[in-house]
Amino acid sequence: MKRLTLILLLCAALFAVSAQNAAVRLSKTGETSHVSMPNPDRASAWLTWASSIDDGVINNSYMDNIIFAERFTTSDLAPYNGYQLTQIAFYVESGNYSPSGSYSVKVYQGGSYTSSTSMNAGTLVASQAVSSVNLGSLTTVTLNTPITIDASQELWFGVGISNVSANSYMMGFDETSTVTGKGSLVWDPDDNEWYDLNDYITDFQVSSWAIEAFALDPNGGGGVLVDLLTWYID
Repeated sequence: MKRLTLILLLCAALFAVSAQNAAVRLSKTGETSHVSMPNPDRASAWLTWASSIDDGVINNSYMDNIIFAERFTTSDLAPYNGYQLTQIAFYVESGNYSPSGSYSVKVYQGGSYTSSTSMNAGTLVASQAVSSVNLGSLTTVTLNTPITIDASQELWFGVGISNVSANSYMMGFDETSTVTGKGSLVWDPDDNEWYDLNDYITDFQVSSWAIEAFALDPNGGGGVLVDLLTWYID
């Protein structure tokens, strides 16, 4: 973990909304778009703690098999009990330090969090390779098998990275608001432990990784997703 450092990127991309809000992602077409939700009281939603992409992370040494994750507690998941997790999206910066390597999306259930240095992601219920990463924009991965959200268990989801080139951008993040113990968790392969990354940063804070997961209501709350990502309407 001590080999992980961070740099500012000055990205200007909108990313997401609060996990407690029902969201519709729309692409900008030059006109105002209006979308009706089939059931506004029970709408599908993108779950994330990030609100914008401001910066990025960089590895300066040997960072193999690192995992970035966001955590949702049982109370966070209460509105989404029985929903199906169908997609995971994440942002990796482009530029002179664009990464090479292997990416995979991951979902865990039944985790626990005692402190910023004592936590467990629970059981890995999905791990799926990413065939290609869209540098400089969202990479959206559809899970081969949807994961049913059980609000009696914590849900962690994120992105695993292996064999990444040294000194390369690995994951975008948001520093606009701190979500302690939820938004910026990382698995350190050196210690074989999970940590809150902010314990290792002194100059600025990482609020949340630029990672989100789509929770689909199987009972009629039809969220609407329109590519490409430009802005969000709550």
